[in-house]
Amino acid sequence: HGTILLSTNYFSNIIYFNRRPYRFFVNIELLGGINRFKEDYLVINRKFGIRDFYSLDTKGTNRLKINIESVRFWGRNNSGFMFANYFFVDAAFLSNDSQEILRDNFYAGIGLGIRVHNESLIFNVLEIRFSWIPIKPKNNDPFVLNAFWQPKARFDDFLGGKPQEIQYQ
Repeated sequence: HGTILLSTNYFSNIIYFNRRPYRFFVNIELLGGINRFKEDYLVINRKFGIRDFYSLDTKGTNRLKINIESVRFWGRNNSGFMFANYFFVDAAFLSNDSQEILRDNFYAGIGLGIRVHNESLIFNVLEIRFSWIPIKPKNNDPFVLNAFWQPKARFDDFLGGKPQEIQYQ
């Protein structure tokens, strides 16, 4: 039994359009299982594929997920709060056959949101997000509005590291 993980992350330098700063993020991950137990499967719920998507009926042994996000920074206001709005597109493929992953089950979500944080205060980043999931699981609303606290983004240092176990989830 084994797991194969191919992953890449990209974020751009700050790019200016009409004197406004933007940054773009792209994350692509292919995760596959080798001779997995019948009870082992992958999902595309939330952080595993599509934001605000949730279904236990969508399963597979191989997953390809693509997350693209564009962030526009507003700057800091007088009280130290920083704002950024963003637009995202998430896509995921699930399959039980790695050769057919681009032909099997496809799901997607798009949305926009705003993030607010203040370096001087204790609380994490406040995020308010609206998502539309056009290809939705049964009995789910295609529109989702979420507001939540999340930790500030931490970026990988892109240095090599010791080998570690890959989680099949």
